[in-house]
Amino acid sequence: MPPHLKHALPKAFWIAGLALVFLLLYAPILSAVLFSFSADRFPSLDMSGFSTKWYAQVLTDRAMLEALWNSLTVAGITALIATTLGFAAAYADYRFRFFGQKAVLALALLPPTVPLVILGLAMLAFFSRIGIAGTLAAVIAAHVVIAAPFAMAVCRLRLAQLDETLETAAQNLGDGAIPRDGRGDPRGRP
Repeated sequence: MPPHLKHALPKAFWIAGLALVFLLLYAPILSAVLFSFSADRFPSLDMSGFSTKWYAQVLTDRAMLEALWNSLTVAGITALIATTLGFAAAYADYRFRFFGQKAVLALALLPPTVPLVILGLAMLAFFSRIGIAGTLAAVIAAHVVIAAPFAMAVCRLRLAQLDETLETAAQNLGDGAIPRDGRGDPRGRP
């Protein structure tokens, strides 16, 4: 609470206001859950009864189960690829210095700055041109393009928070995967 309003309004007013905001935010979700248990085909306020038949119908629909499987496949593969690419890019940006590094970083972080509709249409046009539009591989590739920059940003922030002596400690404990420069700095920085 801002200090200048601390004594102007009672605490109960702030709690009631916050509760109202949460109610307005979550009311559509709660109403969708409530109406999903209605026996009626279309949602209405005068519900004729409580039923789980819509859930049973969804769980027996072959197309719906196939769509669920495709969604889980896309989510899993996208998470794996985007996290791997994001970490590799973040580690390269954190640890190495090379010509054009800022340009590479700007290009890697470009997808979140482009509106998703424009990015989606551009990817659809590209995938159509190479003949993979509508395939699971194209959907995964599109999701990776959108998710990898966020993974990179999170990994880069976490790498910056780590103690700089951890890589040296890892080498002392036998890790030979981290090359050193002549001055002993594992990141190659002066």
